[in-house]
Amino acid sequence: MDLLDNLRTFLAVVEDGNFSAASRRLKVAVSVVKKRIDHLESQVGVVLFERSTRSMSLTDAGRRHLLKTRAVVNQLDQLLSQMASQPTRVEGRLRVKVPTGTMGAFLGEKLNRFLDLHPGISMEVSLIHRPVNPIEEGFDLCVELGSTTWPGVAHFALRSIKRHLVASPRYLAKRGTPRVPGDLVMHDILNYESRGLIWTFQGKKGPLEVRINPRLSSNSALHLMEAACRGNGICLMSEYISQPFVERGDLVAVLDDYPVADLWACLHIPEDRLDLSHVQALRTHLLASVSTSGLQIQAPAIPAPAR
Repeated sequence: MDLLDNLRTFLAVVEDGNFSAASRRLKVAVSVVKKRIDHLESQVGVVLFERSTRSMSLTDAGRRHLLKTRAVVNQLDQLLSQMASQPTRVEGRLRVKVPTGTMGAFLGEKLNRFLDLHPGISMEVSLIHRPVNPIEEGFDLCVELGSTTWPGVAHFALRSIKRHLVASPRYLAKRGTPRVPGDLVMHDILNYESRGLIWTFQGKKGPLEVRINPRLSSNSALHLMEAACRGNGICLMSEYISQPFVERGDLVAVLDDYPVADLWACLHIPEDRLDLSHVQALRTHLLASVSTSGLQIQAPAIPAPAR
């Protein structure tokens, strides 16, 4: 017998109070209702109803699983309805938060493409540097960099972002090249301020933590890249931002034998908005387009520092 039919029959018996009334609602014989309940009880291994000649009532096990059963059946009915319906126009207003800087610019292009695909969508996009709880601040979807989570908010991994340490050849010639993470305490450090003051490296025997004392902290990646190119210190930066400068020879990677953990970009969506069609459409679009697109920027010209 079909499990979904058995679950629907269980709910009908609960709501109508007996097998006869449930059979009339479901338009099947009473014997079929009894057989479905017997089969369901056999499947789950517990008795769901206490039966007598005059009445029947839920057992403790039946009461314990009633709400979950109703939710599952409702979700399955909704899914079957959506699968049977014709594709409809995606419409609605979306409030979206993305990070500032180069990641925000990269995501902006993806959001513009979503608007091209769905003329019925309107969108408010806020570029905010700090992590945002979408429930508290009224966003349908937030893109965050890092591992922050909140109760009642679903998160979806969007893509990983590799990071490494870079410095200019001029700086290394003057101050020397660090050989192990502990050497960084003797160097000038350029820090992306939202990443904190602890840099963690993976050594041969496990994680190695270094507490930094930055010469420069900034929430602008390009500001830090310019400072690094001018020889002002060593910077921990996402590879997609620093790589153009490395390829041009303005910067070189250091401490490659001690990798830094990847940074993850994630989608955060309030759980009560997950089933909205326009939110689902944007989630699907970003997961498909961002995870497969190459992250890259064009390195701006950096003036040579005064000698």
